Amino acid sequence: MRTLDDLGNAHSVIGRRWSPEQSPEQERILVLARSALDFISATGQRYDFEDFFKTPDSGRTPLQGGTAELRERMDRTRRFFEKVREEPESAEEVAQSQAILDTLRYIESTSQQAAFADYLEHVEANAPPFVVAAFDTQEAAEAWLASHPHLPDPANVLVANEYRDVFYERETNVRYLPRNHELQRYFTKLEEKEQPVAVAFFETPAKAESWWRAQVEPPRRAWVQVGGELYLAAYFPNIHHRTLFPRSPLCVPFREGAPTRTLADLANAHPAIGRRWSPDQSPEQERILGLARDALDFIYAAGQRYDFEDFLETPDSGGPPPRGGTAELKERMDRTRRFFEKVREEPEFAEEVAQSQAILDTLRYIESTGRQDAFADYLEHVEANAPYFVVASFDTREDAEAWLASNPHLPDPARVLVANEYHAVIYDRETNFRRLRRIDDLQGYFEELEEKEEQPVAVASFETREEAESWWRAQAEPARRAWVRVGDELYLAAYFPNIHHRALFPMPKRS
Repeated sequence: MRTLDDLGNAHSVIGRRWSPEQSPEQERILVLARSALDFISATGQRYDFEDFFKTPDSGRTPLQGGTAELRERMDRTRRFFEKVREEPESAEEVAQSQAILDTLRYIESTSQQAAFADYLEHVEANAPPFVVAAFDTQEAAEAWLASHPHLPDPANVLVANEYRDVFYERETNVRYLPRNHELQRYFTKLEEKEQPVAVAFFETPAKAESWWRAQVEPPRRAWVQVGGELYLAAYFPNIHHRTLFPRSPLCVPFREGAPTRTLADLANAHPAIGRRWSPDQSPEQERILGLARDALDFIYAAGQRYDFEDFLETPDSGGPPPRGGTAELKERMDRTRRFFEKVREEPEFAEEVAQSQAILDTLRYIESTGRQDAFADYLEHVEANAPYFVVASFDTREDAEAWLASNPHLPDPARVLVANEYHAVIYDRETNFRRLRRIDDLQGYFEELEEKEEQPVAVASFETREEAESWWRAQAEPARRAWVRVGDELYLAAYFPNIHHRALFPMPKRS
């Protein structure tokens, strides 16, 4: 039987063969193999894929489909990994190569070559994260979620231009659409690679949307400018959907004058920071804007959705701010407060009144609830470019599930580690819905390090992982992260002081 975990593990055999000196032919083979593995997750085919391999010898023969060029690429990829399977560099490459071969066979045997070709084109265009459906309203999305007999899982959908995960458990028929941060991550990576250049200019979003709908053969993505703001025009031909995403993270239009009440309000406050960020800014302004950004993100990372919303239900409670944090942090927060009070009084755009207020509310929440020390720890974590922040760690899934079931005040949204694998906490207080979902944040983190061109330099070398773990546990004052070598493999030693946890993460060998 095959699972999505098998496909995740198979990326290693691709990474070991990826090299800057490789031939264009090998690059195309490895890219196709990687994309085939990702295609199953992106299109929500967990259960179809697993069911297919419950009867692997049922006699199904590959069906013809797709272009001749795609069939030839898939054939070359198959031959390449058949050879790897027969002549592996390490024992685990036999199973990893077989997982790639099984994925190619699944795509062909279920006649999905055309869908796979569309996905390849989407990936090669560096388009926004792939989605399987789009809905104008939450009500329409919920109706689809409730009535669909065969929900895709895992997958992304759009609800009023917000990215959502499809959470579906076939065994229990649990169905849920939590928000995710896929678009925010996409924009972050995109801006590291390219400078946006608008291909068209409009006075209003309505005019831009009309122009985008009128394009006969639109590209997968294009930058446009509306007033003084950049938007990414996106096209998803698999669902015949066109949309405009504001460049600012999470892309929810801000409601002018609205009070800060939800995490969406915090996400919408980022443009007030981004407009003032400049390569030529003073170090002082950079520290102010960086602190404002990190304060907004701290609420997410620490899983404080409900605490934050509850605090703002009684904004004039009058309690004195508890003392905490260093004098240096207090001064930074005071300077940041004064900066955005001035922005609120003298905004460049009308929506900056509410955006600035959201930042000020966040600073007030941190101080009034005595979270300065926790915020200082988070700032140190971010500035060290450490692996993604987590609020808990568990040795086994059973321990994590027990915590999930018994915790009266679950953090949400937040990340936890289960056997050193990242999981998202999904919690709905109104319905008491509680789930842990495995996520690939660590893969994304390593990709970000690679994009920043960090060259790993090991500070220590060991023959076995056990020796490395013993050494890391013995460090009296460990850094947030450090590279170590175990045999021929690189590992990232990570320290999470907020939960007193130390871990070794193997560096994936993947482009």
